[in-house]
Amino acid sequence: MMPLTANGYDRPELDDLRNDINALFIKYFGDGIDLADEQTPGMIAGILSEVDDTLESLAQGVYNSFFVLKSSGANLDDLAAEISVYRKPATNAYVYLQIDGYV
Repeated sequence: MMPLTANGYDRPELDDLRNDINALFIKYFGDGIDLADEQTPGMIAGILSEVDDTLESLAQGVYNSFFVLKSSGANLDDLAAEISVYRKPATNAYVYLQIDGYV
């Protein structure tokens, strides 16, 4: 499955990633491999799918950083700087506050 589609970055679900890892294990080790979560190959497949999920999350963040409506933080600052738009520097705020109340 390719994450880039006509609609943008389509991040695969963890279950789909696990199925892909399981398919690779079966391809290289045969149909007889036990991929249950209690077995060592199943544990390794689970760990690899979690790693893939983390990488997919990172890839989605990188992809989204190129779009103004999806980016945030420093990425948004960098995109805005391309069209000469900059944030105002942070300054201290002061207020004179009087609270009136009844006792």
